[in-house]
Order: sequence, then C-alpha cells, then structure tokens
Amino acid sequence: MIPQQIIKKSALAILFIFTVLFLSACWDREEVNDLALVTATGIDKKANNKIELSVLVFIPKGGGSQQSMDINSSGNSSNVLVRSAEGTTIADAMSKLQEKLPRTIFLGIVKCLFLMKRWQKTGFVTILILLCGIRSFENAVKSLSVNKKLKIFWS
Repeated sequence: MIPQQIIKKSALAILFIFTVLFLSACWDREEVNDLALVTATGIDKKANNKIELSVLVFIPKGGGSQQSMDINSSGNSSNVLVRSAEGTTIADAMSKLQEKLPRTIFLGIVKCLFLMKRWQKTGFVTILILLCGIRSFENAVKSLSVNKKLKIFWS
C-alpha cells in the first residue's frame, strides 16, 4: 500500500509542475498598444561629435495610452509623431529616446533609414552593423541620404 501512495503523490507532483509550466507561457508578451511603432529612422552627426537619432512613430487611432502621442508640435491631430534624442553613441541616443516615449520603441517595421551626407564617408557601414544588431530591427530597410536637418525634412 505504501508504494501506491508514493506513486499517487509523485503523479500529483508531476501534474502540478506541468500545470504551472503551461499556465505561465505568455509571461513576457508585448501588447501592440504598448509599442511605439517606428516607421522611419534618421541619424545625424552633430558638430560636437554627438549623434542625433530621430524616429518617426506611427500612432494608431483610438487605442492605448494617447495622453502625449495624439498631438504633434503644431497642435494638429496626426497619425505620426517625430521625436529626437542626442547621445554619444547610437545606443545612448536610443536609450535617451526611450525615456521620452511612454511606449516601448519597436523597430520591426522601419522601412527607411535617413542618413546625413556626412555619414557616407565616415561610418555608413558601422551604423548598419549596429542597427542590424538590434533585436527588432528589420534588415529590408531602404537607406537615403539627405542634406537638410532631419526635423526640417520630416515636417
């Protein structure tokens, strides 16, 4: 009778372990409403050797936390938002940019990468290597070079 009780208890323990493992399958999920969907990225080199990273964020209408993302700088309602941050590296600028946005930056749908003409000679390949190392960055991105400041170009 004792081996039968041990078998029952071990079967219950195994059942409990499997139940706990399967019930916690979605613990690290990300909701679409919690993401800042970046459609274009711009990288500019400032005179003081700092990097300015600008992003064009798509804002879906009628969802999520819209307290600061519904109105652009001119006061008009829009589906896009432009935000910029400076840093010593791209990663530093990205972290400062993340502090400015209430949602998590998602680079999975970036279609355009705007670079200033200065980057073509000094570090175009380095930038692409760094951006391709970001987990959510898509590799099928069109890169364009511009002469103007990116904020003027996007407005």
